[in-house]
Amino acid sequence: MTANGKQACRKLMGNLQSADMGSLRILHLPNSWNHFLGDHAVVFRVLPLGPQKTMVTTKWLVHKDAVEGIDYDPQAMRMVWDATNDQDRKLAEENQRGINSKAYQPGPYSPTFERGIIDFLDWYSERMLSHLGAQSPYLYAVES
Repeated sequence: MTANGKQACRKLMGNLQSADMGSLRILHLPNSWNHFLGDHAVVFRVLPLGPQKTMVTTKWLVHKDAVEGIDYDPQAMRMVWDATNDQDRKLAEENQRGINSKAYQPGPYSPTFERGIIDFLDWYSERMLSHLGAQSPYLYAVES
């Protein structure tokens, strides 16, 4: 995950013997995703701060004994993700501008491109309904 396709850090993660292991990706949609490679890891967190503002945090992790400037160059390591995050920021800002428009009408989420959001909303709704059903004296069954 570098601009030149080469290893970003000379020291491998943990006890790995080869950097050629591919990428392990762990997604905790909609607000966290992680990429683990043989030589480094990239961890993203998206934190909503309000309806119009989000904080994105990206961290790069290397072996604990790796020395900056000798084993890795932070600028080279960040180049791809800085560009990607900037592109994503611009897309999100443009989408928000459209949502803020008086002409905006909400529609259904795309099962092809927004599956993570649909899954999150289903999970959240199920948790809230199960909690309300177990706790709320205001919920009752209506028979017809």
